[in-house]
Amino acid sequence: MQFARLEIAGNLTANPCATFGGATTRTELRIASTPRHQTSDGTWADGQSAFVSVVAFGPLAENIIESVQSGTAVRVSAKARTSEWVDDTTGEIRSRLEFVVSEFAIDLARQTANVTKVRPSA
Repeated sequence: MQFARLEIAGNLTANPCATFGGATTRTELRIASTPRHQTSDGTWADGQSAFVSVVAFGPLAENIIESVQSGTAVRVSAKARTSEWVDDTTGEIRSRLEFVVSEFAIDLARQTANVTKVRPSA
C-alpha cells in the first residue's frame, strides 16, 4: 500500500551501514530536522527537533553508504508504505509504516561535496 510523499531536510544522526536481505543492499537512516525561527529581537533560535527514520535499497543505498556520514546535511524525498512480515515466534502477521527513499541529496547550502559519477550497471 502506497501513502503520501515525505520531504525532509536535516542532519544524519549516525553513519549509514548496509544490511543485506537477499540480493539487495538496504540501509536505514535516521535524520534529525530542527526548524529555526527568528525571535522578536532578531536573533535565531532552534525549534523542537523531529527525528525521522528512512530506508533505501539497492544502488541508491550503496551510494549513500559510500557518500555520507553522521552529521551530513541532507535533503530526502521518500514515499511512505506499509511493510508486512510474519513474526517468527507467534506466527502473527505484523506491519509497520516505513519511508522508502526515492531521492537523496547532500544539502550544498550548508556544506560542499565532491561528486563521482557511477557507471550504470549492465
